[in-house]
Amino acid sequence: MHRARWAAGLTAAAAMALAVIPQTTAAAITPPTVAVIGDSFTAAWTGTNPTTTSTPWYQYTASDLGWHVGNVIADPGAGCLARGWYGTIAQALTAHPIAANTNYVLLQAGLNDDNLSDPNAIDAAVANVLSIIRLQAPNAVPIVIGSFDPIPSGNYGPQEIPVARHIGDAQSIGSTRYTIALMCTFEVSADGTHPTARGHQQIGDWVAWHIAHGLDNGTPLHQDPTGSFYTV
Repeated sequence: MHRARWAAGLTAAAAMALAVIPQTTAAAITPPTVAVIGDSFTAAWTGTNPTTTSTPWYQYTASDLGWHVGNVIADPGAGCLARGWYGTIAQALTAHPIAANTNYVLLQAGLNDDNLSDPNAIDAAVANVLSIIRLQAPNAVPIVIGSFDPIPSGNYGPQEIPVARHIGDAQSIGSTRYTIALMCTFEVSADGTHPTARGHQQIGDWVAWHIAHGLDNGTPLHQDPTGSFYTV
């Protein structure tokens, strides 16, 4: 009888002990990885010297959306058709592939194509860049940002609006998500083209907000169930 009471007491004590053991901590949430492809804005320029900022626009975008920045392919002077330091955007991307496990890709370009005589050629060029992205990172979700306009007063270059329209045309991007970056207002540096450090932050926050709330093509992203990051 004594032994039985002792055993019963031990069982009750064990149950109490089990009740206060903390539950296993959930596995850490891994943020999605975003690759960024673009021109001198993506190269973090704040002037044509060039001067640069330590926090380019896409860092703010990634931070706002809970993403981790992966590959960055910055080709100053380049566009969908215009050749920059490393050729066109497509050529730069081909020479510097993004990681196959990339989750999102931001494509920022178009301002350098403003001097082209035939903006109709943009359609095939943008489609080609998107095909390269899908080949390199088959499961990635591309988001076309387009070109930022340093003079948002309406004093556009001769081909700027046609180029922007062709970048977002269905023949170029199909159902790919797109936001017209020409509508973004930001502080411009003394060179009259590139954003200041503050301008980079304004651009980054603007892009993040539109990805999450108001894309011009495709559905906006939303927060994952934990509220840690934005996802499709």
